Parts: sequence; C-alpha cells; structure tokens
Amino acid sequence: MGKLTGKAKESFLKWYRDRLSVMTYSELLNINDETVYNSLIIEWFDSVGIHVKIYPHLGGGQVVFYPTVMFLDEQHNTNEKDVLFDNGEFYYHESRTEAINNAISKANEIYNK
Repeated sequence: MGKLTGKAKESFLKWYRDRLSVMTYSELLNINDETVYNSLIIEWFDSVGIHVKIYPHLGGGQVVFYPTVMFLDEQHNTNEKDVLFDNGEFYYHESRTEAINNAISKANEIYNK
C-alpha cells in the first residue's frame, strides 16, 4: 500500500476530511483494499499538481510497468521524475500495483520537499 509521511500525510488527511467525507476518518485509516486507498491518494496528488503515471511496456515477451511522477516546479517548468534504482536505471515492476506504490512513494518525497 502506498504510504504517506510527514507533510504529505497531514495534507492528505485534511483534504480527505474536507472533500471526501463519504467515509469517516477512522474508516479511511482502516481501509484494507489497497486499490481504493491508493486511488484516493492519487486523486489527492492530482489536486495538488503532482501526477502519478504508470507506463506499461508491452514487448520482449514480458509486460512491465514504469512508475513516473509529473509536476510543475516553482518556475512552472514541467518535471517528470522516473522512479529509478540507486544506480540510475529505470525502475519497473511486473505488477501495476507495485509500480503505483513506488510512484506514490516518489510523489510523497517530492511533496515533502
């Protein structure tokens, strides 16, 4: 499950309470469905201008998913940050869910800076 920390977690919970009060706050914290929880986080990131994108690659006999995060910086330049291994290679997953979790982690890092 995509985890939020710091300022991102606080802002997400405020957004949730203010905008999506279809569930109680305690119900949100107890969501066990990873897809539902991640979709709420992605919707919140969209609302603050950080966009989670997952690029599927269909080829070579294997389907993999590349997580990417797009946002505007302070000078309104478009930034696209691929989620990379420590050695700079593109990070990919064989499952969309794993790619989404890594993209959420990268978006969390960007938001908290």
